[in-house]
Amino acid sequence: MTADGQDGTMGPVTMTYTLGDMFAVTAQSWRTLLAIILVGEAAIFAFVILLSIVNDGMTFAQAAYWFPWRVLAWVALVWVVTFVFVSPLARFARAKFQRGLGPVNLWLQSEGLQIEAPNAQSLVYWSGFKRLVATPRRLYLFVRTRAAVIVPRRAFGNDAEFEAFAAAAEERWKAGQLR
Repeated sequence: MTADGQDGTMGPVTMTYTLGDMFAVTAQSWRTLLAIILVGEAAIFAFVILLSIVNDGMTFAQAAYWFPWRVLAWVALVWVVTFVFVSPLARFARAKFQRGLGPVNLWLQSEGLQIEAPNAQSLVYWSGFKRLVATPRRLYLFVRTRAAVIVPRRAFGNDAEFEAFAAAAEERWKAGQLR
């Protein structure tokens, strides 16, 4: 990786994504996953209770007593398995099939993050990132709630390079949010 040039470019960082990276993005999105599951469960509960009250003339207490709680628990389990396990596996398989796992090159530029993969090239402006999360093993630049550009620490020669890249990305991202 090259240091900041006169044009404000830092990089390239070259990496290949792994299945662990896909699971890591899912783990970083746990709040969204929890909200999806809770809203879905609440909708099912409200629908069944309302149906029991309207069609059968039950009171709320009677409808709640006869509510199929085990079914609701199984639905929650299916959603958790789908979001936590099946979704990352599917993303990994799709990326592998489309040759999107790597090698991927990233450059920090003053206006955004330049991404070059075997089948695509893109520049994502800093204002296009919703949030930035740095963990001990990865840097995540989220473009949507559950989709991120992942920069693993293993792509750098040493910890200092990763920390410098993460700090520079955060500085540019914050500046891009002000525009």
